[in-house]
Amino acid sequence: MGSQVATVQMLFASLQPVLRELPKLIHAAHNYNLIIELILELLSTCARIMLIFLSQVGLVAIIKVFFID
Repeated sequence: MGSQVATVQMLFASLQPVLRELPKLIHAAHNYNLIIELILELLSTCARIMLIFLSQVGLVAIIKVFFID
């Protein structure tokens, strides 16, 4: 999966609602190691690929997913 400047905003807009719900899913499934591992892998992949190209607003949104919720 790769992101470019032209597509990352659209990709992030599509993924942002899902990413926002992941902390709740982690809380609900904290006893299921495989589910937690997959959720964290999704978060790290999204962050690694998109952080380079996101605008400041996008960066703030993804940081909120990781650290505030």
